Order: sequence, then structure tokens, then C-alpha cells
Amino acid sequence: MKTTVILDDELHAFLMEEAKSRYGSARKLSALLNELVRAYFLKKKDLFGTTKRFDIKDARDESDRFD
Repeated sequence: MKTTVILDDELHAFLMEEAKSRYGSARKLSALLNELVRAYFLKKKDLFGTTKRFDIKDARDESDRFD
């Protein structure tokens, strides 16, 4: 899908340099933007931004403590 995004000049210059360093070409700006947006929205949110999420499968039974 194509869309138009208006960026500040400074941000555009920074993103172009980042695309060059990661992908070897400024023509990969779309790939960089997709990567950054995906990472931002798909990362797991933690409680109040301070603790990591955990899964109950990592928890032990209380009886395990006394074996």
C-alpha cells in the first residue's frame, strides 16, 4: 500500500542516514519505516513501563519450595 507521510526535514535526514547504514541505500526508507513502526506497535507493553511481563508457565508450585 502506498501513502504519503510528511516528515520534518531533520527527521527525514536522520531516517535517510539510518536507512543507508542499515540497508546500504536510502531507497530502503520504506523498509526502515515499516521496521520501526512495527517494532513500536508490536512490542509487549509491561505494567506501568517498569516490570517485564511473565507467563504463568514459568511459575512454580508452592510445594516445590520444600522438596
